[in-house]
Amino acid sequence: MKQYHTFDDMIWDRIENGEALPTGCRCIYDFGAAGDGVTDDTQALQAAATCGETVWFPAGIYLLRGALEGGAVVRWIGVHESSIIRLEPHEAMRRKGYEGGTVFTNTMLTMRRGSALSLRSLRFDANKEAFDADAGGYGTTRHDHTVCVEVFGGARVTLKDCTFTNALIEGVYIDRTPDVFITGCRFHHNGFWREDASGIQISTMRDPDTHIRLYDCAFDENGFNGLLLNDVEHVTASDITCHGNGFDGIAFWGGSSRCSLERITLTEDRGALYFGRGYTPVQDNAKYYAGMPVCKDISIRGLVTEGNGFGICWGCAEDIKIDGWYGRDAYVHRLYYLGAERPVTAVISGADLAPSEGFLHDECDAPDLFQVFVC
Repeated sequence: MKQYHTFDDMIWDRIENGEALPTGCRCIYDFGAAGDGVTDDTQALQAAATCGETVWFPAGIYLLRGALEGGAVVRWIGVHESSIIRLEPHEAMRRKGYEGGTVFTNTMLTMRRGSALSLRSLRFDANKEAFDADAGGYGTTRHDHTVCVEVFGGARVTLKDCTFTNALIEGVYIDRTPDVFITGCRFHHNGFWREDASGIQISTMRDPDTHIRLYDCAFDENGFNGLLLNDVEHVTASDITCHGNGFDGIAFWGGSSRCSLERITLTEDRGALYFGRGYTPVQDNAKYYAGMPVCKDISIRGLVTEGNGFGICWGCAEDIKIDGWYGRDAYVHRLYYLGAERPVTAVISGADLAPSEGFLHDECDAPDLFQVFVC
């Protein structure tokens, strides 16, 4: 009998050989979906999100007019770039007030406490071009809260060979979920303007049992950051590329620590790397940052930054190690909201940087505390 490493592998093998789906796997057509890009498949998608079985998505466009709530287990498999779940504006969308106007808050798929999510070879398209041209314009009606996938307090998230695109906020948002595995995914063109919303945000996981792993992923042309790690630890990442993001390629916020990255390439972002607390405009920035946890114990091996506005933006950071940095950016470093009692400490070895001295002191109260050694 043929041995399979995963249930997904069994499904793929049977489909490629024209065999029947294995027990425990159903086709999305069984739930009444059409996948023709015209029919409203919302009810079929919602049924598939709560059935508890593996669901196979043949190539097609599955229209979603609403917001899906996942059950305890969601395991979906499709044909990469050919199995597309696309959001469309609809009058039944949920609303909430926002600064005197109206916000349509619609996450394509939401997973909640204790749930397990596994997506493979699917394209989630939040279709922001179909929403009001007012998005980002702060008018009377805003549709600025579409997200492809959100997970709150889940048990496990596995994303393989998926694309998350055209969300007006994050492509994917994962919060308080200790087991995250993402590989072969692309996060593209998320964010409703050039300075808001990231390709993916992973947040609020500081626990010894946390395992966050990202491999072979691309973050392109997102409005804010490509990859945002906010108050998390025990992150392992390799073969990551970020290109053309509105703010940072990779950002570490809120005391993220104990992270190890390898083979990172960041090109044509406003900034390549950011270590700090995030963007929160306050009157006394030094005082504000003095009370925030620092990003620390982060190591990067094999870093390429080219064509970015700056290579590294330092806010609050300690014990940063970079081994092998090839940098060709407008500025090597930028200092930002550096608190008087929070020195930046880092060691950069094997560096090939041009310009060799490119510092931009911007809103920096104590540049003498910048203790970064390049050797």
